[in-house]
Amino acid sequence: MILGYFLFEGVLYGFVPSLVNIPANAVQAVAGIIIGVILITVFEKQNIIKLLK
Repeated sequence: MILGYFLFEGVLYGFVPSLVNIPANAVQAVAGIIIGVILITVFEKQNIIKLLK
C-alpha cells in the first residue's frame, strides 16, 4: 500500500515531495491492521461472522 501511494503521488506531484507522506501512510497501514484484528476478534466472539455466512 505504501509503495502504491508513493508511486501514484510521485507521478502526480513528483517523487521527492511524495517522500514526506511515507510515514503517514505507514501509520495508516498499521492502524488498519490493528483495527481489523480487533474487529475480527470481536466479531468472532459475538458469532457475527457465523450469522453473515
